[in-house]
Order: sequence, then structure tokens, then C-alpha cells
Amino acid sequence: MKKSGEWAGFAIFALMGGFSTAYGVMVPVFRERFNLDIAQGGLIFAVAGASAFVGIALGTWSVSKIPSRIAGAWGAFSMSLGAVLIALAGSWTATLIGVVFVGLGFGSSDATISQFASNGGNAKAVKRTNILNASFAMGAVVVPLVINYGIRTNFTVVVVAISFAFFIAGFIFFKNVTGRLTHEKQREKPIGHRLVLFSLLLGIAFYVGVEAGIGGWVPTYLIEKGMTPTMGAWGVALFFSMLTLGRVFSHNITKYISPAWLSAYAQLTAVIALLMIWYTPWTFFSIALLGLVCAPVFPSVLVWAVRITPGDPRTAGFFLLAAIIGGTFSPTLMGYLMRYFGTNSLPLILIPPALIGGLIFLWAIRQNVKEHIDAD
Repeated sequence: MKKSGEWAGFAIFALMGGFSTAYGVMVPVFRERFNLDIAQGGLIFAVAGASAFVGIALGTWSVSKIPSRIAGAWGAFSMSLGAVLIALAGSWTATLIGVVFVGLGFGSSDATISQFASNGGNAKAVKRTNILNASFAMGAVVVPLVINYGIRTNFTVVVVAISFAFFIAGFIFFKNVTGRLTHEKQREKPIGHRLVLFSLLLGIAFYVGVEAGIGGWVPTYLIEKGMTPTMGAWGVALFFSMLTLGRVFSHNITKYISPAWLSAYAQLTAVIALLMIWYTPWTFFSIALLGLVCAPVFPSVLVWAVRITPGDPRTAGFFLLAAIIGGTFSPTLMGYLMRYFGTNSLPLILIPPALIGGLIFLWAIRQNVKEHIDAD
């Protein structure tokens, strides 16, 4: 892969991370425009997640069967089309159709480009995976703020511009990536890897439930606490800014602590940050702390999974299918729970998945499954 192709992959991740996170900013707009209640507005997360699940399944199946440039780029083109449909939609149904196209592309690009980045599980793979996920988090800072600006000025023009950016990034990726990944079925896998891989998939589903819950509902949570919609958007931006910062530097931490232990410690520390959001008056500080401690979890567990399944290009796809399940059901379920317990219950609702995920990672570490690391 040429450097320009690698950077195009980072750009695709930044755009898709930002646009998917911006649904949280867009929900209040859609609720007002189409006269939706909070549970109806939360349906956007279920549709996005379900379509992304299908996209990941397609990407996982295709990653070793078609040229890498096609496997990675078609998702960006699908997201470009979906963004245009959302920008021009005149009804809630038309909006959700656009969300489906974005979700299909999101899932495919997520599965394929993640596998390209993490392949081998070595130090370079750790660095690429952290930069890739930092790009996702950085987009989740910038794009919601841009769309929030568009809500106040010209929503259609801003979203169409993002659609064009998706297309350009996909085209550059297509032109600068060659070859394809191969499935080395004959490569020996460590004893016990299947059970541990399943536990990692389960743990990451719980983790992503927390991250998606913050990205999806923090604007509504802050608005219900008496803050402005702009402050709600800044709350999401703060979380993902710290997530970006943590991921940029967390690959250096893995020189001293394994990705496995780092992910477990980080996930359990998130419980403390959530308690601080709920109990203390330092809401924005606590949101920033939550972003920082969550930063290493996703890329660290992905590299951990790749290391225990050497030679299998489908690992990232399986991993991301689990992530999509967590990211789909969590925000939608939270919408119903907050309708019953109140919006202020959001931090408490997020604590159980954070705690369960951390305990699962600790259990997986205790199984002592051998990790394979390719040479740099």
C-alpha cells in the first residue's frame, strides 16, 4: 500500500467516525423537523447499526476474495451516496434510507481497512491501528461540530460537502492500493484461541456500547441538564478529542504494558469516570477523563485478537461485527431506559456494560493464550 493509500484510509475513517457520531447532534434536529419522540429518534442508531452489521459481513467475506482497493473503497462510495440522501431527505423514512447506505459503507470500510492496518500484530500494526482509530476519533470531534454549524446555517450544503469528501477519499484509496490479503488456513493457531476470541468479541461489544452511548446521547443529556445544543455538541467533541489524544500516544504505552492488560485496566477505569459524570459537578472534566481512559481499549483489543488468530484476515471483521452489535443495541436501549428512568440516568446506565467488559478482558488474560507477533 502506498503512503497516499494509507492516508486515504485514515481519511475515510475520520469521515465515517465523524458522520456516525454526528447522528447524536442530528437527532434533536430530526425530532423537531419530523415531530419524533425520543425513542423514535433513537431508531436512527438501530438502523445505522443494522446496516453497518450487514456491511461488515460483506467486508469480512470479501476482504480475502477481491482486490484490496475495491474491498476498502466501495464503502466510501456508499457512504457518499447515503450522505447525499440524508442531506436532501424530506421525510423520516427517506432519512433512514440514507442512513442505511451510510451504514453499509461504514461496515465494509471498517472491516476491510481495519484488517489492513492490524495485519501481523507487530509494532507497526499497533501504530497503524492506533492512528487509524485516532483518525476515527478525531473525525468524531470535527464533523459533529461542522454539522452543528450547518444546522444553524445550511445543513444541506454542509452534508453534501461531507459526501464529496467521502468520494474523494475513496477514489484516492482505490487508485493507490494494490494486492489483496490471503487467508492462511494452514497456519497453526494457539490452543484455546477460539474461546478467548469469543470472549474478546463479547467484551468489545460491551465497550462499544459505552462509547456509542456517549456519542449518541451526551448532547441530549447535556441539553436536558439546561445547556444549549452547542454545548451538547461540544460535550461530544470533548469526549472524542480526548479519545483521539489517548490513541495517538497509547501505542507508546504498549512498549511497557501489553495491549491485553492495557485494555482491561482502561475499561475498568471508565467506571470511575462515569460515576464522576453522574455524581460530581465537574461534568465536562469527567467526560474528558472518560474519553482519555477509553482511548486504548478498541485498538488494543483488536491487536490482541489478531495476535491470537495469525494468518486469518477475517479477524477484524468478526471483531467489528461484535462492535456493531454493541453500538447498535446500546444507544437504542438507552433511549427506552432514559424514557423510563430519566435522561439524567445516562451515566448510571453506562456503568454495567463498562464493568462487565473489563471483567471479561481480565478473564481472557487469565487463559494465557499464546500471542503470535509477526516481524516488523
